[in-house]
Amino acid sequence: MKDELEHVYQDRLNTIAEAVKTNYSGANSLSNLPKEQVYKHVGRYSCAGSDCANADEAFRIDISQTAAYCVKNGIWQEFLARTLFKYDVDYFEDIPVINRSKDIFRQHRSDFGEEDGESTREERLCRYLCSRQKTVFPLITLCDYQVPIKHTSKDTGCGKIDLVSVSDDGEEMVILEYKKPKSPEPLLRAVTEIVTYYRQIDGKNGAKTYLEHFNKTFGLNCTRVRLAVVVPRDMYRTAHRYAFDLIAKYDILCYAWDKNEPPFRLSQTCIERNRKMSEDNMQFVYEHSDNIMQALKND
Repeated sequence: MKDELEHVYQDRLNTIAEAVKTNYSGANSLSNLPKEQVYKHVGRYSCAGSDCANADEAFRIDISQTAAYCVKNGIWQEFLARTLFKYDVDYFEDIPVINRSKDIFRQHRSDFGEEDGESTREERLCRYLCSRQKTVFPLITLCDYQVPIKHTSKDTGCGKIDLVSVSDDGEEMVILEYKKPKSPEPLLRAVTEIVTYYRQIDGKNGAKTYLEHFNKTFGLNCTRVRLAVVVPRDMYRTAHRYAFDLIAKYDILCYAWDKNEPPFRLSQTCIERNRKMSEDNMQFVYEHSDNIMQALKND
């Protein structure tokens, strides 16, 4: 198994290093980007080219393949974690707030079609879930989808919150980053994305504008904001450890898809169990981290 990993590692590292040196200048250039745009690059080299030619197969892995899959997906993330994020869970603290003030949430955005439920596009799947399966995720009820953060045309690089819901106790507005059941993206991408949105809506100070408009639109009385991610179950088993650090820091709710089963919410015990599993699966990458830094650093 180790010989197989060495082959996968060398092949993948050389491929990523060549791409970085030819088309991209790596973490040094990323450090010059606004922090609110960095999440878009987390999966840049995680699953590119022939490795993900068939995304449907990306997470159909058994135990013998898991370590090799982690090597393929972990090299770029380890590079970013060490050189850009520096394993600092406070990295996103100073992302600027987008001062959106009205027309944030809507009771109705656009009509859905039954075909949305079979779509491969996350935007259409979010629309379908919000329209037809509002209680598909345990302990929350979906209220809105694809909620824009941008206030004016000058707010470049702003995304949309995939799904917004209310907790069953009526206390929390929950913002969710949704990854479709067969998504090839890493957990770190989903986590950094929802943390970025949380900062942009002023979650650090309670996201008062969003909460007020949310409560007014849907007749609720939520008092706080909670973050959540919805991803394939195997994402947790093959995740970079920095993703789990951020989950702990921001108390992120974790939901998982498991094949054709309904999504479920991970308990704290389950999260810790998955973290241990991912540590074991990613150990080969962590052991080679010095070599990764050497290969991917700027010339």
